[in-house]
Amino acid sequence: MKDPILFLRSGALGDFLLTLPILDALLQAGKTVDAAVPARFFCLLPSKIRTRYAIDQAESLWIFSGIPRDHKVIICFSPHLAEIWSRTSLEVRTTDPIPTQKPAIFHYAQVIPEFSISPPRLSFATKPLSGPAPVVISPGSGGLHKRWPLEKWM
Repeated sequence: MKDPILFLRSGALGDFLLTLPILDALLQAGKTVDAAVPARFFCLLPSKIRTRYAIDQAESLWIFSGIPRDHKVIICFSPHLAEIWSRTSLEVRTTDPIPTQKPAIFHYAQVIPEFSISPPRLSFATKPLSGPAPVVISPGSGGLHKRWPLEKWM
């Protein structure tokens, strides 16, 4: 895979989190990656991302027209965007946005079969808590195939 890579991911938080290991694998391999994701997810992107594009804002309309910048490879999880970019001379790597295997990360990892994928992990800066405070984890998802099994939570 040649540099630079444009990583396109729209969708909800759970969908985005399931593809973070793909970004990690690319960056650990020394790839230059730009990410076009909803702006609200910028704080979850790895710090080594070269450029962040807010896919949900006007500044990123070029993504929906398939007008290349300096990217050589597009990794995309949207059928609509994959179809637009497949009309260019760029290499487009995509898979069905609805996972067909469990855990879902292995479905998404099909876009980079040459890399080893680790389970998702999150790290982001937070303010220190003062005093006891609850931590809330919401195990729900719109798709049954993306839910962590109850026995794993236990």
